[in-house]
Amino acid sequence: MLKNEQAALKNQWEDRVVDVSVAENAYRQSIEAYGARQNDLEQARLRLAEAEENEINSRKEMEEADNNWQAAKAILFATEQEVAAANFDNRIADLQELEGTATRLEALHSPAHQELLLSYLLVPLGKEA
Repeated sequence: MLKNEQAALKNQWEDRVVDVSVAENAYRQSIEAYGARQNDLEQARLRLAEAEENEINSRKEMEEADNNWQAAKAILFATEQEVAAANFDNRIADLQELEGTATRLEALHSPAHQELLLSYLLVPLGKEA
């Protein structure tokens, strides 16, 4: 009976050693899984920080693009104003030129000028007006 009890105790001891070994393996695996989760969490944090930085950079680029657009619109408006002013000046110059032409034409059709022309035309013929 003592041998049976010793054998039973030995079996219990071996079972407990196996149980402890299984528990130690499970503990190691849970530590490894925890480490893997920590690595995954750190990678996720790094990706989140990168995404936040990309968002900030995108906002800056959008602000810069908007500022460039506003500047381009201002330049376009100023250019349109300059073109309009130049066109206006050109039209005034054209009108002044037309006015001068009209004045010269009126002078050509004046009775005094017509008399002068007639006298020039008649002088080569030997006649005087």
